[in-house]
Parts: sequence; structure tokens; C-alpha cells
Amino acid sequence: AVSYAGKLEELCEVCCDRNTAAEAKAYAAWMRGNLHLEVENWSAACEDYGIALAICRAFGSSDAMTLEAKDLFSARAEHAIDPVLKYCQYELKEGGAEEADILELMREQQAYAEEAVTSSLLSAKLEGIVGERLKEAAHAGDMDIIEWRGKSVPVSNESLRVALLKVNEMMIGFDEYVQGGSNQNDNKFTALLSAHDEAIDIVESDLQKFKDMASGTQVNARKSEQEALLGHVKFCKLKCLMKRNEHMVQKLREADAEGSDKEESHLKRTEQITHLYDILLQYARDIADLPGGEEDDEFDAEARAHLLRVDSLRCYYIGCLYAINKKFIEARAVYDHAISLAVQAADELNACEVDEEFVDSMVALEREITGAKCRVEADTYLASLLGDASKEGTSSRRSLLQRINDFDGGEPGNPLLAHVPPQLESLSVKPSFLDVVKDSIEKDIEKTATEVDASQASGKGLLGWLRG
Repeated sequence: AVSYAGKLEELCEVCCDRNTAAEAKAYAAWMRGNLHLEVENWSAACEDYGIALAICRAFGSSDAMTLEAKDLFSARAEHAIDPVLKYCQYELKEGGAEEADILELMREQQAYAEEAVTSSLLSAKLEGIVGERLKEAAHAGDMDIIEWRGKSVPVSNESLRVALLKVNEMMIGFDEYVQGGSNQNDNKFTALLSAHDEAIDIVESDLQKFKDMASGTQVNARKSEQEALLGHVKFCKLKCLMKRNEHMVQKLREADAEGSDKEESHLKRTEQITHLYDILLQYARDIADLPGGEEDDEFDAEARAHLLRVDSLRCYYIGCLYAINKKFIEARAVYDHAISLAVQAADELNACEVDEEFVDSMVALEREITGAKCRVEADTYLASLLGDASKEGTSSRRSLLQRINDFDGGEPGNPLLAHVPPQLESLSVKPSFLDVVKDSIEKDIEKTATEVDASQASGKGLLGWLRG
């Protein structure tokens, strides 16, 4: 339990707000105190119980907490933690510890806990001040209209305007913390995604209200506006996710370009890049399927072009994985598909109004794939010379038609162009179509026998010889 509590504390430090992190710190300290109490480690128990008590008391007396939360933390501090802490202090005294040392120990732990709580509560107050400022801006009419796929969409819900203003404010400095690399940047990015999710929940709630109403001109118009707002907010979130993942891919590609003599490291990085492109491809598909616009508009064309761009990069790295694993035939086929996708993506990106770097990246990718394909061709030829049948075909008594796609010139000086007479090919003893014919014939025989028996039965009697 102590181990899981420690993991929860570490996770909350990275992924949660400061209030939650402080609560997790108090819980982990309380669990550690319980463990030390069981093994009669009174000094360590006093330290951890002191941290938990100070945090709970600070939350219980804070004006930033709700009344229910204040009662909860106060009760936990006074009725659950404080009595056990006093017992540990008593045992510590009985063991010969000086009262001054115990008080100094408790002051240190209280100062440590109060620092964490003060930081948490200060953050909460700042968030409250920012929230009030955003509400005033939303009430004044900021963010009352957004542009989405060539249309001006009104934002009538004030809560949604506040959420969108919060997202815009958090986007300041996005290019810095999207790179990650530190807990602070990761926390900022997680908070940004949470702000997007909050806005999405508001729009989906409003959209559901209009879906439950009877269809009409005004209802359909409002429903269309909400769909456009939903598409806009989802696009902003997906764009952030794509930029973060593409930055991660770029870092892996740079690490791979620096070179490593270990083949396992190269394989691992290639697998990671391929996995990231799988995720990016799904994001690109989600963007192409966003609601709130017309088909075949400029946004749709650009989204489809980026979908081809990501798909070509994904196919290239899948081909690299095949090549690393010595599957040259599969690698060559995937490289061909990647080149066709890269050419198509470059053409469509060039037709759209996008940054030239995207078009240039596809041209560079085409050259890179061509080089990789040449390396695969060379590896295939070398594999055929070494006689490794698992990598590609080997020199054998095969006709030209059988080895036309392989680096196999046949026996030196005696290439076999064709088998004369043609080689026999084995067939199954009882092909399936004969079984079908047999079943059909047996059914016809049974039907005929039944008809004959019926006619014989009807012919019996005194005048049967007349009826035949």
C-alpha cells in the first residue's frame, strides 16, 4: 500500500494540479506513517504524520476550499492523524528523546508541509483571479464570433466563451512547452488539453439539447452552429496533439541520424517512429472527418493532403522495419507505395495554400525513399549471391517467367528461358467442383427414385393396370 501511495504521489506531481498533488502528498505521508507505526519506528512515524497533519489542517482552514472540503480535512486532521501522532511522540519520549528535539522535528515537517500547501493555495487563488478576468472579458463580448471553414459562427454560450478565452491564453508560449522535456512543460501541455476538453464538453452538451428538439428552420440553424463550434474546438486540440507528436518524431529522427552502431537501438527508434506515425495518421483522419463544413472546400482539401503526407511517412518507416528484418520483398513493395503517396501528397499540398516546407518535405522524402529502395535492391542481390532463400530467391533451375521479378540470372552460361515441355503441376485428387457435381447428381437420383415410388404406389388397385 505504501508503494502504491508513493507511485500515486509521483504521478500527481506530473499530471495533476497543485491541490491534488498536495492531497496525494498528505495521503502518501499518512500511509508511510502507518507503516512506521507498525514497525515501531517512532521518529519516522512522527515525521510523516506531521506532514499529513500540517497539510490537512492547512486545507481545513483555507478560504479557497469549499465548506464540505474544509470539514473533511479538519475531521481527518483532528480525529484520525493527531491522536496517532501524539501516541508516537509519547513513545519517542519514553525511548529517551528530548522534548526539544521532538518539537524541532515537528517544526521542520510542518514548515515543509506548509510550503507545499501554500504553493497549492496560491495557485488556486491565481486561477480564481484569472477565471474572474476571463469571465469579465467574455461578458464584454470577447470571443463572441469564431471563424471556421470560411464561416463566421456566433458563440452565444458565455461559459464557452470563457473556456475558449482560457485556451487562447494558455496557447501563449505553446511552441516552448510543446517540446516537453521537463515536468513543468508536460504539466502545461496536459492543462492545455484539459482546457480543450472542457470547451468540447460545453459544446457537446449544447448540441445534444438541439438534437433532442423537433426539427425546424431555427433549430437546424442552431444545430449547424453548434456542429461548427465542435469542429473548431476539436481541430484546435488535434492540431496541438499533432504538433507535439511531430516534434517527438523529429527528435527521434535526429537521434537516429546522429548514428548508433547498435542495430537494436536503430530498430527500437524506428519502431517508436512508426508507432507515432500510426497515432498521427489517426489524428489526421479525425481532422479530415470534422463536422461543421462543406465537403470539397479548402479546409477539406488541405486535410486530405496532410493525411496523404502522414500516410507516406508512415509507409516509409514500415518499409524501414521490413528492411531491418531482412524482408526485402515486402520492403520494396511498401517503398513503392510510399513513393506514390509522397508524390500525390506533394501535388495536393502544392495546390493548397500551405507552407512550402510541407511540399519540400515530401520532395525530400521521395528522394530518401528512392535511396532506401536502392539499398534494398542491393541487399536483395547480395542475398541471392549468398544463396539465402529466406531473403530472396536463389539461382536455380527456374524459368525466366518464374524468376522475372528476382535477381536470379539462372545458371551462368546456361540460363533457362522456359521448360519444354512445360512442367507438370499437381492438382488435388478430388477438386471441390466435382464434389458439388456429385452432390447435385445424388440429389437428382433421390428425387427420381421418390417420384417412381410414388407413381408405383398410385398404380396399385383393381384398375391399376388401366392407370399404368
